[in-house]
Amino acid sequence: MSNFLDEMGLVEGTISIKGGKKTLKGKTENGQAVNFSIQNSGTGFREQTISVCEVLSIPDRRAEAKRLKAAGLSQTEIAGKLGVSQKTISDDLAR
Repeated sequence: MSNFLDEMGLVEGTISIKGGKKTLKGKTENGQAVNFSIQNSGTGFREQTISVCEVLSIPDRRAEAKRLKAAGLSQTEIAGKLGVSQKTISDDLAR
């Protein structure tokens, strides 16, 4: 894991563990948002997701969230693409 973090150029972040899901969220030295998660199902299946995106200003993020919603993406999918929580997207779409 350490080599992965070094290669990503991660300079800050948080790790959360809930049930079988481990999530790392952070920022790289060039300002990109990183979201990395691993989900173990208990049946031997393991899902791994990595998203890296540019950090948008709040008005730009809200506009992009609305554009992606109009394109048919779910709030969870939008959150993954923009590197923020589903709650943030829910709040953005309500404005």
